[in-house]
Amino acid sequence: MLLGTPRHRATLWILANAAWIAVSPAAALYFDRQLRKGAYPVDADSIGLPIMGIAVWVMERWLDPYFLHANGPLIQFGALSLLVGFGLAVYAGAVLAFGIVDPKDLMRRLRRRR
Repeated sequence: MLLGTPRHRATLWILANAAWIAVSPAAALYFDRQLRKGAYPVDADSIGLPIMGIAVWVMERWLDPYFLHANGPLIQFGALSLLVGFGLAVYAGAVLAFGIVDPKDLMRRLRRRR
């Protein structure tokens, strides 16, 4: 059986949306499996970076209409700020969720020294 473009527009639409929906769970399963196999050292953030990259890529696709020149610089700056903030939040969540950073140790380091 040869693989080809679906003949019906509805089939293509369903397959494209199913692929978009499957990206995040598939990436999470992949990185979790790699972590369990020992691919990422515990003291490195090498698992947080690819997770953040995928999340920012998906978010950029969603925010793409707001980056158009016709929206003006204020809307473009807002979209860029949202994208950067989202990336930072996903990265922080990933390193905390996978145990790369201990939350208590992080809070201790962030406290001001007198």
